[in-house]
Amino acid sequence: MIRFLFTLSLIFWGMGKLAYTQGVAQKLTSHLSTYHIEKVYAGHDKPFYLPGDTIWCKIYLLEGRTHRSFEGQPVVYADWIAPNGEKQQSFTLKIKNGSTPLDIQTQAEDSAGIYTLRVYSQYQRNFDQHFLFQKEIRLLGKDDITEKEQKAPGGFSVRFFPEGGYLVAGLESNIAFKAQNDLGENIVVNGILLNEANEKIGDLKTLHEGMGLFKFTPEKGKKYSAEIRYEGYRKRFALPEILPQGFSLNVNSRSGDQILIKLGTNLQAGLSGCTLIGHVRGQIFLARELEAGLPSLSVRKDLIPSGIVHFTLFDQGQRPVCERLVFNKNPAERVDLNLQVEKNVYGKREAIKLQLVPTLQDRIQASQLSVSVYYEGSTDLTVNESNILNYLWLQSDLRGRINNIQQYFETDNTTTNSLLDLLLMTHAWRRFRWQSVLSGQSPSIVYPPEEHLSVAGKVTKAGKEQPVKADVLLNVLSEEQFTALNVTTEADGLFYFKGFDFQDTTDILIQANIHQSKKKKKLKEDKVEPTGNKNVSIQILELNELDFIDSVSIPAQMHLDQTLQQYAYQVEQNRQLDSLNNPLWTIDLETVTVRSGLNRAQLREQTIKKQYREKGLFYFHSTNKFLTDDPLYAGFQNNNIFDLIKVVVPNTTRVRVNGEDKIIYGRFSSQVEAKIVLDGQMVPPNLLMNIDPDRIAVIDVLTGYYASLYTKSGVVISLVSRNPDEIDHRRPGIISFAHPGYYQAREFYSPDYDLAGTAEQKPDFRTVLYWNPDVRIAGTPENLSFFTGDQAGHYLILVEGITDAGIPFYKTERVIVED
Repeated sequence: MIRFLFTLSLIFWGMGKLAYTQGVAQKLTSHLSTYHIEKVYAGHDKPFYLPGDTIWCKIYLLEGRTHRSFEGQPVVYADWIAPNGEKQQSFTLKIKNGSTPLDIQTQAEDSAGIYTLRVYSQYQRNFDQHFLFQKEIRLLGKDDITEKEQKAPGGFSVRFFPEGGYLVAGLESNIAFKAQNDLGENIVVNGILLNEANEKIGDLKTLHEGMGLFKFTPEKGKKYSAEIRYEGYRKRFALPEILPQGFSLNVNSRSGDQILIKLGTNLQAGLSGCTLIGHVRGQIFLARELEAGLPSLSVRKDLIPSGIVHFTLFDQGQRPVCERLVFNKNPAERVDLNLQVEKNVYGKREAIKLQLVPTLQDRIQASQLSVSVYYEGSTDLTVNESNILNYLWLQSDLRGRINNIQQYFETDNTTTNSLLDLLLMTHAWRRFRWQSVLSGQSPSIVYPPEEHLSVAGKVTKAGKEQPVKADVLLNVLSEEQFTALNVTTEADGLFYFKGFDFQDTTDILIQANIHQSKKKKKLKEDKVEPTGNKNVSIQILELNELDFIDSVSIPAQMHLDQTLQQYAYQVEQNRQLDSLNNPLWTIDLETVTVRSGLNRAQLREQTIKKQYREKGLFYFHSTNKFLTDDPLYAGFQNNNIFDLIKVVVPNTTRVRVNGEDKIIYGRFSSQVEAKIVLDGQMVPPNLLMNIDPDRIAVIDVLTGYYASLYTKSGVVISLVSRNPDEIDHRRPGIISFAHPGYYQAREFYSPDYDLAGTAEQKPDFRTVLYWNPDVRIAGTPENLSFFTGDQAGHYLILVEGITDAGIPFYKTERVIVED
């Protein structure tokens, strides 16, 4: 409330012409009210992994301006992308109370290298892809942790950024610059400033991460250049053009308690009638019309939200003439996370008790957070990568990679703030342009906010692209959430069903008929009948895949290759020892390759899908399928199809009624006669004996709603033949597919060695001792406990979270496990 009242006082502070100033501020407010901003952040348990590791994540979806959680339960998507840019895994996630867990299982066969985790909402696709959360994650391996081939840069470049945007004759200006080689790497350079007569007028050199700063006063009509020296090379770069008339905007945010603003102009009218606007993420805290004789002013830091501050100067005609970005660290928004452990050194398999107390101004803050405890190796590793605090306040609103971003937040002093200010001077970029604001042009919202799953498609004439008005029936074939929905399309043939919340992969059946209003076939809501029309085709529409843009990724944490090599070697050795005691893994000692033993079911599923695809049959994810060549059935002699079904399908009985063989399915009172279908077609009883059992590849048992696609009988046994040259019996005007449901994250396992029978001799070389993505704190401290394993070394306790008020926080603590 204090901040809000102060904001109002700033907005009306010293205004002489209220309507004019309100005009600029009101246009910004109106522009931002036409759309909202969404931010996604993904925290994970440790900075790097080995192939075969699980990546444990916590995904946040927040309102982009306040960083508070959204009401409702939005949907987000996560992609795991290989080093070659191809998507390996995708996940659909349901956000609850602002977040959701996710686990990504890498494979032991995965190649080492830089992978990418991309997480986003569909609504974010309305804006520049640079706003999406996209982070590099490194999988270590023997191949990539050895000495890398160094590419020789072919040259270098230097860019100049005058403070406020322009160099103006007669006005002193700060000029930031950034130097990079042709590989995009920051470099160290030095040089001199030259005037038109090639006379030296000053020196310059980089100060940090390829960035530097110098100050000078340009003269009207003159041109200036910089001669830059880099590794024995000299290169000359022209400075930006000098404006004969204009404005200057100098902002100093290096002090700890206030931001100083200095304005200048060489125009005869001076600054009188100009307007200065200040905002953080669209939240206006300053809108002031300037008066004559007011070249400077100051604003207290503790009354402005933390994050990137935008100052924009408008001339008397409401044209933006200068802009400056600075960073504000509001001391009143500095959450103090009290992270307490009983001691710093522990033994093997010893309990660690941890207490968490996030406070702000000595009050415990209602918060949600994640806790990870992971193995660093034999020495502490510097952690300067992204976290929820530096991402929400800085990286998410700034274009381009920021190396070692956490270095700008470790301390709050003049030196660190000066480097952060230099960073912002060389990254002038924003989420909107003033030209769009002043002209009333709002962004085009094509993708609406999404809280449920949906299905969209198009009906066309068979074999043609011509759309047709059609009656479309969608059936959700799930015992738990069976749904039958009808819709009549327009002439464009487009249909759209929404409002689904599938908790698992769910089978969908869609049927379409050319719309005839007088003869429209009516179906009862609990009926499912194959009504597809042979004259139409159905196409499911999906959103275009996002392009993979490597340059927008948050860089992976950097460590010395030797450090990573030692870490990877130690973890690999422990994994091999552990696998000898774990039946889920096998090791080929000759090749020292770890192979997973859990892929048989996946291979079996692929084989079945291939059979269905070759036949053009519906593949239903949830039905019971049996491969007839399974070794389990090898010892049986099947003289006919009835023998085969009886052997393969549980709960089946062969009976003879009125001279005809039949299959009865079920137990006792629930037994019913099963109808037999071959390659999608019902087979008359008198022809069943003619079917060669050796021709059958798959037997699929359909019950309930699935069976009703073929018959009103309660059970259908569907036979799929081996021969791919059989007639394609695809039903016209009908399609089926498995719709992905929300991913259900696994629970992290942490052993309790106090329990009887747990402290066995099996080695415990876990690299992650503890992971909890759902720690929620109300008004009391949170106490957690977990056990160390058998690996001695240094461990990092990593905590990151956000208060209910939208203030992020981050804290680390180290402990040592001794032999």
